[in-house]
Amino acid sequence: MLNCPNKQFDSDPIPTRLLKECASVLTPTITNIVNLSLAAGQFHPILKEDQQLSNYRPISKLSPLSNIIERVIKARLTDHLASNDLLNSH
Repeated sequence: MLNCPNKQFDSDPIPTRLLKECASVLTPTITNIVNLSLAAGQFHPILKEDQQLSNYRPISKLSPLSNIIERVIKARLTDHLASNDLLNSH
């Protein structure tokens, strides 16, 4: 969480600065949210306004919590692929 960039968008429900300042208190809750998302096998990008495919936000505009979930998924997937010798050396 502390490694998240300090970027902030108007649509972010929780300011990144607040997440960092309160990391010691919020970490258990955020960990629970991430684990529930992974256990449910669901992670949905945030839509801008209406439900059109063209309105899915680019990765750079994900909320800090979405970025945390994305990093956890990347780390777990990389560990799994490496431990099972499934990564291509190239």
